[in-house]
Amino acid sequence: MKKVMLIIAAILIAVIAVLCYKVHLNNIQMSKINLENANFTDLYNKEILGTDVATVLNKVDDLNNKNKVKKDNNESFVENDTDSIKIDIKFKELEDAIPFEKIEKQGINQFIINFGSFSFKCTNIEFHQKTNKIKYMLFEEI
Repeated sequence: MKKVMLIIAAILIAVIAVLCYKVHLNNIQMSKINLENANFTDLYNKEILGTDVATVLNKVDDLNNKNKVKKDNNESFVENDTDSIKIDIKFKELEDAIPFEKIEKQGINQFIINFGSFSFKCTNIEFHQKTNKIKYMLFEEI
């Protein structure tokens, strides 16, 4: 009888340990996601300079490359369900927003030269449903 109770207790302790470990890993992953998102969500509805937008563009490019987000024939990142980030920039004089890949093709340095002192505001942020990571950002010239 004691052996059976010890076996049941050992199994119960093992199950509890595995569950605690999974919860701990999930908490670590959520902390990483929140920290990564904070780099971008802090910019929401704040006036920033074009140089700061260029920094965000470089960060997004690095993250998309690090996460191995695929590119299409136009060298634009293809949206996925987990960790791709898209950015559009809306200029006053243009009706449509420009995807950051087009700006990147011209060169981030050229963007800084032309728009570094201009003011922008992040007016839209969207998140991936599966991972709650940043999915999309829209910066508008103000």
